[in-house]
Amino acid sequence: MFEEPKDLSKMIAAFLASLTTITLATVDHNGEPCAAAVYYAHDEQLNLYFLSAQSTVHSSNLLAHPRVAATAYEEHQDWKSLRGLQLSGVATPVEFLEFPHAAAVYTKKYPFVSLATRGSPAELLKAMASATLWKLTPTWMRMTDNSRGFGFKEELTFDQVGA
Repeated sequence: MFEEPKDLSKMIAAFLASLTTITLATVDHNGEPCAAAVYYAHDEQLNLYFLSAQSTVHSSNLLAHPRVAATAYEEHQDWKSLRGLQLSGVATPVEFLEFPHAAAVYTKKYPFVSLATRGSPAELLKAMASATLWKLTPTWMRMTDNSRGFGFKEELTFDQVGA
């Protein structure tokens, strides 16, 4: 049986490891909200990394307004077992010096991405060529877990505050 970690950051890390997508909320140039589902991977500091084509609305939005919100949750839950994560933070393209770390984190969770450089299908290779690897640095996270009581929530606030 899976034993849930008692430390909130470890609990969040285990929860993130069990899922593949977050819903990312951005703001466009008119101040209108936009949402997009993206595959992500996370590191030990709970930074989330995701790939996105440079032509997407959310990539364009992030370049202009890097502050974001996101959610992650398990599908097909009844209300008594609902578990989910809300977060806010700053999303920026991964910088050159951090790229090896970010790429390793991402390709560990999604090995097919590393194949893009080793003779994978042309469609994947083309998609990877027009993609940006992003880092979402969280400033706040809230874990909701109804299995511990209706509306049970715990929060983490991070010291680092981005752009």
